[in-house]
Amino acid sequence: MCEMELITQICRGERRPAGNLVAQSLAFNAHLPQALQLQSLRISRLALLPQWQAHGVGQRFMHAFFQQIQVENNVDFVSVSFGYTPELAHFWQKCGFILVQISERQEASSSCYSAIMLRPISAQGQALVEQAQHYFQRHISLTFHPLAADFSAPIDWRLNEQDEVILKNFAFFHRSLFSSLAAIRRLMALFSPKDCPLLTAYCSQAGDDQVQQVGGKKNWLKLCRLEVQNLLKKM
Repeated sequence: MCEMELITQICRGERRPAGNLVAQSLAFNAHLPQALQLQSLRISRLALLPQWQAHGVGQRFMHAFFQQIQVENNVDFVSVSFGYTPELAHFWQKCGFILVQISERQEASSSCYSAIMLRPISAQGQALVEQAQHYFQRHISLTFHPLAADFSAPIDWRLNEQDEVILKNFAFFHRSLFSSLAAIRRLMALFSPKDCPLLTAYCSQAGDDQVQQVGGKKNWLKLCRLEVQNLLKKM
């Protein structure tokens, strides 16, 4: 299998190879396939004893870390993922990271949403981070995420080429509803609610009753994919 074919399958939700979880998440959730072609490092954890916290030690450590990798490694970007709290996000922001993703659901272990933040290293990494940040800000305001108001930006209802690819990956493959929701709502805005009753009910927060009526969530999601297929055919 060639590299581009594998990347396409990851974006569609057909494959999830072991490793490179952040790059795969960017490709699948934000439709940024180029993330899979860049070199990256992931910080899995940074911990300090309580007596050393709030003294700038963590920031100095990260500064030294970035100086080192810029000399020794061919790295395009660095990622960190963690259970989101405003305090943790603020720390990583001070270290030069930019928030690009918040998970749909809270983690059972921490009751926090999982966040991904990126710091660019190379010019290509800079371009990726800017695109990821733009996608996040453009998407989150059209979801019903409990934290959406914290990151809200002016709503963009224009349907662009990236949206169209996302819609096809949802309609015909395995892209998730949450990661496709902004594009779906932009598509729905072009049609009557009667053209997509299940998705209209979902967007009005009345979808639970219909899930039961159509035989469960799996079948409901299949019918939602069919609704998007039909809308795409009418474009």
